[in-house]
Parts: sequence; structure tokens; C-alpha cells
Amino acid sequence: MPPPAPNTLSTPPEELVAPESASEPRPEPGKLAHWQMSLGLFVGWFAIDHATKFWAEKRLAGSLTTPPDVITIIPGFFDLVYARNTGAAFSIGEGRVGALAVISLLASIGFTWFWYTLPANERWGRAATALILSGAVGNLIDRAFRGFVVDFIHVFWRDYHYPIFNIADSCICVGAGILIWRAWKGKL
Repeated sequence: MPPPAPNTLSTPPEELVAPESASEPRPEPGKLAHWQMSLGLFVGWFAIDHATKFWAEKRLAGSLTTPPDVITIIPGFFDLVYARNTGAAFSIGEGRVGALAVISLLASIGFTWFWYTLPANERWGRAATALILSGAVGNLIDRAFRGFVVDFIHVFWRDYHYPIFNIADSCICVGAGILIWRAWKGKL
């Protein structure tokens, strides 16, 4: 009779199970929690975006008989000037309005789902997502109905000119910044 096989496990099998995580488990999705706040942010910033784009088109665009106008807010740093953007941020994808509209629509659906699945106590994340959605939908409507996005905020310093942008772009950037900050803090 052969000798018994040596025990290669020095730890009993029940102790090999991974220990519980020290962090708390992710809370249940908040679904429609704080929807009034989120809807208010979405509608408010969407309205501001479109009101300012309408104003820029009427006041700054010029016409067949008048040249485009430039309003200097801070000399040598900040102007309001009309621009048509057929691309994405920084004019990436110039002229691909249809493809960018589809991407905006898909991103909006994705961020709506993200908002829905955020924990109910994550008010900052919900607010940030509402900002991103207001900007994405605002620019999507421009692409769908105008064929371009109206931009009018021009920031520059000497020979450096930041790409001209609008309120929707600002909402997207601020919302994304908040989400990144919340993720870095481990809140998302």
C-alpha cells in the first residue's frame, strides 16, 4: 500500500476564499432619486445655452449687408464672436455633422443610464450628469436642426487662441470635471 499523499494545502479550503472588501459595497441604484433637481439643472442650462446661441446668431453673425460683430468683454483676453462649428470639440471631425449627431445621441442615452444607476445619495454625480446631458442635447439639437453648432465665446492670450465654444460645451466640461473629481475621491 502506497503512503498517503502529502497535504499540499497548508490552509484549509474555507480560508482560501477572498476576504470581504474593506470598502463598503456599492449602494443600490438611485433610479429616479433627485430627479427634480436634475431636471431643473438640465432644463435651466439647456434654455440658457439655446437663448445665448439665438442671441449670438441675431447679434453677432452679421448679414449680407453687415459684417459679423465682435463684442470685446476683456480687451486682449475675452471676446464674443460668432462661429459655426461643423465638428466636435476643438473642431475635431469637421464636416461630419451626421456622425457627430449619432455619437451625441448615443452618449446622451449612455449618460441617462449612468444617471439612473448612480446611488441615490450621489447628488453631485447626478448634478454633473445633468450638466453633461444639457450640453450634449443642446449641441445635438444644433447639429440636427442647423447642421452646425453655434459657438461664440472666444478666450485668447496674445497669439494663443483657445477654440471658440458655447455654454453647452462649458456644461459638458464642468460636469465631466465634477465626475472625475468624484471618481478620484472614490464616491462614484
